[in-house]
Amino acid sequence: MMSSYWVNFAKSGDPNGPGLPKWPAFTENDQTAMVFDTASSARPVPNLEKLKVFNAYYAGRREEAKKTVSSKRFGSFLKPRVQASCWIRG
Repeated sequence: MMSSYWVNFAKSGDPNGPGLPKWPAFTENDQTAMVFDTASSARPVPNLEKLKVFNAYYAGRREEAKKTVSSKRFGSFLKPRVQASCWIRG
């Protein structure tokens, strides 16, 4: 199943395809992730509250880094990264 999503994404930029559970885009308003297990489906992000704590911590670290590092040289390093929207359970 996972390889089908990858192939679809590589071909069209959209992981969804015939016979696959819909994998919605991750947005600020719809924070769901695709969970791969025996009943794979899009679900609320696991441990979202814990992830928010880490995000707040690293937001502070990014602000500290901006003060000590030239943003021209390391600007892309300091930008927040997109959250993953895929969890694999075994």
